[in-house]
Amino acid sequence: TGGLALWRLPELHTLDAMGPVQVVQERVWIENAPKLLSLGRLPPLPPLPPSPPLGEAAAAAPPPPKIARAQGRPAAAEAAAAAGQGGDAAASGLSALRSVGLDHHIQNTDLPSLELPYLASLGGEIALVNNRRLASTQGLRALASAHGVALLGNDLLADVDGFARLTEIKGDLSLVRNGAIQAVNGFANLQKVSLSVDISSNPVLRSLDGMRALQSVGQLLNIAFNPSLEALRGFGGLRSVGTDLIVRGNPKLRELTDLGASLQVVGAGPAGGALIVEGNGALASLAPLGALRGIARRDGRGGGGGGWRGWRRRRGRGRRGRGRGGRR
Repeated sequence: TGGLALWRLPELHTLDAMGPVQVVQERVWIENAPKLLSLGRLPPLPPLPPSPPLGEAAAAAPPPPKIARAQGRPAAAEAAAAAGQGGDAAASGLSALRSVGLDHHIQNTDLPSLELPYLASLGGEIALVNNRRLASTQGLRALASAHGVALLGNDLLADVDGFARLTEIKGDLSLVRNGAIQAVNGFANLQKVSLSVDISSNPVLRSLDGMRALQSVGQLLNIAFNPSLEALRGFGGLRSVGTDLIVRGNPKLRELTDLGASLQVVGAGPAGGALIVEGNGALASLAPLGALRGIARRDGRGGGGGGWRGWRRRRGRGRRGRGRGGRR
């Protein structure tokens, strides 16, 4: 299929009657389906291999479920029937999905979990936005390629474990206003984010240890308004930030810890950048920034500019946040 859009469906509660769909060449967009509780049924298949440990290349995704027809019934249903489980165990809906050409967007649903254990490749962004009951991303643990990751406003979301196979994000990584995430442990193999990283307004976030493999951020790195964050452990491999590095409004932050262990350049990109540390009431020392060797100036083109006028404009943009993940 080219694309799949399910919008404004107040009574839709399951996708079991559809599919199974394995490939969507364009976008999957599910929004304002407040009673949706399931993306489909899974067939009886072997369990997925464990996620790779820190530092290893992303493991190959598991094989997709077979959906070839056998005498008018899906092959998975035939296997289930032979095992005495009946046709109800056949794959349905999006549970067999393994590839999406562009974005996969799920917003304003009551999904408690994501039954997408074979989704290995996204040409665009995975966006999970304002899903009131979503508690885990573990159903995405086969995902090895995605252009961007946006987790925004999911009140019960407690983990990012579904992203352990990602080694590079070519777009943005946004973790904003997720009410139950205490630790960012799911990006253990992520080495590069080509655009921006925004980790902000997560009320119970205490640990960033899962970012230890990250070496470069192409544009902005924003760590802001996380009221429970006490230390920046987890950025010990970070070498460069392309534009601004902002650490702002984290009232319990006492130390920058790993942030300066390998960080050498802020403003490494052609537009230059700034290091902004502001409003962290418990922060007593910048000692961990001892490895920092340069903060590149802006080149004067565009809105950045030099001097105090450009500086104040830049500070204003940082306060408001950038893009969807910014602080409103």
